[in-house]
Amino acid sequence: EKLMEYFEAHKKFLEDIKTKFLENKIILCGSSTGAMVQFREMLAEDSRGKGNTNLTSAFGIIKNKAVVVPHWNAPNYCSSEWEERFVENHKDKLIITIDEFTSLFWGENEAKVIGLGKVNIVRDGNIKTYKNGETISNLLLLT
Repeated sequence: EKLMEYFEAHKKFLEDIKTKFLENKIILCGSSTGAMVQFREMLAEDSRGKGNTNLTSAFGIIKNKAVVVPHWNAPNYCSSEWEERFVENHKDKLIITIDEFTSLFWGENEAKVIGLGKVNIVRDGNIKTYKNGETISNLLLLT
């Protein structure tokens, strides 16, 4: 949310980033909050792990109804009870969970998992798990 406040005061800078990304002139990357903030919504500050499951506005550079939850396998960040509540409360979203020490490289129509952990795609209550080196196809179509 602090990053969102910064860009609220620097709107032209954010618009330049969005334009260059959409024109394939830059590649965006991020971890933790840097990954969450690229979608329309992200976890609110009171919802990191064992707290609430609230969302707040994010940049919206990647324009589907996905929400990224980082640190999915970290016991000090997520509990199984919180994970279940989060999935239940956001059934209308495409939920992308990313374990620690894991990256999701996002391309135009697909993404690739790199790292020690896994990435889960949760859609309509169904979970599909991807591991190092696996490609997630048609990710932008999952809205």
